Amino acid sequence: MVVGQPVRIRMIDVLERGAGKLTVQQLADELGVSVTDASQHLRYLRDAQIVRGRRRGRATCYQVIDRRPLDIYKRAIECVKEPNLEPAREAA
Repeated sequence: MVVGQPVRIRMIDVLERGAGKLTVQQLADELGVSVTDASQHLRYLRDAQIVRGRRRGRATCYQVIDRRPLDIYKRAIECVKEPNLEPAREAA
């Protein structure tokens, strides 16, 4: 699964907050991973058409083009945190 790695969800979130103007180095610094690891994760996200890169001089800046994985993740977290969830009752 492309977004099964927590760092990839965090990467999408960081890119969303950074308005898509972050380089691999900036992403690596923000996430606390190596540039090599950040590049590998970005490759998976690019292949899945979740992010894309644009050359700006010598650097490539990345942006999110499909935010659905992040939306799904955030909604799942909200569901888990809801305090009024009652356990399912078994039919008699």
